[in-house]
Amino acid sequence: MHYSTISILAIILNQIINRGALKYIGMRSTDPKNAAKAAVIRYNHFLLAADCYFISDIAWGFLYEHHTSDRLFPIMYSDTIFYFFFMFLSMLTWIRYIVAYLDKKGRKSKTLLYCAWMMFTLGLVNLMVNRFYPFIFSFNEQHEYITEPGRHIAFIFQIGLYLVTSVYVLHLSGKAFGGERIKYVAVGLSCLAMGVFTTLQ
Repeated sequence: MHYSTISILAIILNQIINRGALKYIGMRSTDPKNAAKAAVIRYNHFLLAADCYFISDIAWGFLYEHHTSDRLFPIMYSDTIFYFFFMFLSMLTWIRYIVAYLDKKGRKSKTLLYCAWMMFTLGLVNLMVNRFYPFIFSFNEQHEYITEPGRHIAFIFQIGLYLVTSVYVLHLSGKAFGGERIKYVAVGLSCLAMGVFTTLQ
């Protein structure tokens, strides 16, 4: 129960701050004529991915308290898969939102998107392989969770992507003025904060 407390608080706070987060489920964000709407849709996609991540984390906390149960173990193992899947998806949807919010069509923005998609794809492949060759996580005979090297590698890549994005956006802020500069600084500091909190995690 104690493990799940932070995610419970996080999802409650997320819903309070971002009411109506499910408004744009199923809507595409590829309309080039309406960049502002595309950014809002992608932000809601990120919020949904983050909420699913929190839910899987909450469930994992409750399930792990009974990890010795053979009957609950398949559910706990599946929830662990979902935990990592939604973690990777949150990273991808966040970067997609940043690119849409900044409304930059240049090579650097495309490279950022390609890197995010590549990391997401590699994460999915590793999760599928993990069942046969544990690389991200495993469980021993007592169903105790064991962290494998792939988990640390995944976190390092995520942290690196957040920090690179932060540096890129803060660099853009140096060339902007007024409200646009404030927007860039806010996004850059948000990416930096996500990198820092991922490091602490």
